Amino acid sequence: MSAITAIFRLNGAAVEASAVHRVLDRLEHRGIDDKGVWTEGPIGIGHRMRWTTPESHFEKLPFRDPKMGAVITFDGRLDNRKELSEALSIGGGPEAQVTDSEYVLRAYEKWGEACLPHLIGDFVFAIWNERERTLFAARDPLGVKHFYYYYQPGR
Repeated sequence: MSAITAIFRLNGAAVEASAVHRVLDRLEHRGIDDKGVWTEGPIGIGHRMRWTTPESHFEKLPFRDPKMGAVITFDGRLDNRKELSEALSIGGGPEAQVTDSEYVLRAYEKWGEACLPHLIGDFVFAIWNERERTLFAARDPLGVKHFYYYYQPGR
């Protein structure tokens, strides 16, 4: 089980990479296989990776798709990869090398926030939409993956 984190400063103040690293250091027990941080302006996204599926070995999170203008971090497992592959026309390589986070990002690209009913599995993710400057975070309907957030008015 991995861990994800996101810091979004609504007042526009920049998020320093060191702030995200501090959070990830506290979550080291959740993922020892890899660690990643991405920051830009008021948003900082981090990931602690624990490889649990064959395709998770290909994950490098957070992942930024410059064409789409989005950044994703993801923890979980999708159980309907075949259906998603067909619905999203994902191809161009061995299916085992397409990561679950890529499926989620493509689902978000196609359906926006209405992507959730199309995702079957245990997951939690956060997507930063650079163009709209919005943070979309969600978890599986049963809440198998932990999701905590904190909102402080004015910050």
